[in-house]
Amino acid sequence: MCRIHYTNLQGKDVVWDPYGEVHKLCRNSPQGQYWDSDLNRLCRTYWYHVHMSAKYLRRRDYFKLRGVMQTLFETHQSLLLTAYDPIRWGDPANKSAFLPKEKQEHLKRYGCSVDFFQNREQLWQSIHWFLQDFEEICGRKGIDCDSITANAVCAYWEDCVSKCERP
Repeated sequence: MCRIHYTNLQGKDVVWDPYGEVHKLCRNSPQGQYWDSDLNRLCRTYWYHVHMSAKYLRRRDYFKLRGVMQTLFETHQSLLLTAYDPIRWGDPANKSAFLPKEKQEHLKRYGCSVDFFQNREQLWQSIHWFLQDFEEICGRKGIDCDSITANAVCAYWEDCVSKCERP
């Protein structure tokens, strides 16, 4: 027998939990450490896909670029959740609502459009935001990050996509 009740009051979904079942589930679920992945692995994953994005921008391959941009988005989101995950429940979409508004706006820039010039500009800005977030989070956690490598990747990416101009 289900002891959790659901209703809709004035257009809002409400869970009624008279026996504390939802509370027990939330108390026993993973918390921030779930996202506390290896920051260097997250960074390597991000830079690998940055390289791929340059290739697909130059080829103007929308479908492959769209997939790579989604991976970049999810990796950046995971990085942010290592520092800003205050809740014990939910998936990345739920947890991202607790990110600072500025960081949420940054993540929204990963959308892929058919305008490759716009994609290039948005990715360029997003790459810099990722680098800033990575350095900030590493600093908070007392981890030494290698921004020299990151800056080299940025220079490589800019060189690779320089031919991706507005038609």
